[in-house]
Amino acid sequence: MKLLLASGLLTLSLASPFNADANSAHYREHALIDICQAVKSDSVMQLKRTIKGHHLSLQTVKDKLVCNQLSAFDFAVSVEAYHTAGLVAPGHVDIRDLTALKNSKQSAPIGK
Repeated sequence: MKLLLASGLLTLSLASPFNADANSAHYREHALIDICQAVKSDSVMQLKRTIKGHHLSLQTVKDKLVCNQLSAFDFAVSVEAYHTAGLVAPGHVDIRDLTALKNSKQSAPIGK
């Protein structure tokens, strides 16, 4: 009986760290998905709120976030979320830069 109880406690104590890692990985994945969806929403307020809610910095999002194998900026531009693209753009981007990018994308030949 004592051996069974001891082995049960040992199993629980060994399983706990692995479960914590799985929960942490799930939380990180959920946070990244939330932020990508906020980038896609084209709402600067929603994006800032989501980043703050997951205790991340805007600079971290700019430097490290990847959505659909694209940087946060490239993803925002690909879904035509120009307001949030301006927020997550590397360096300084003016609204005229985004407008020029939008116009060049619209005038691109079909198939390219």
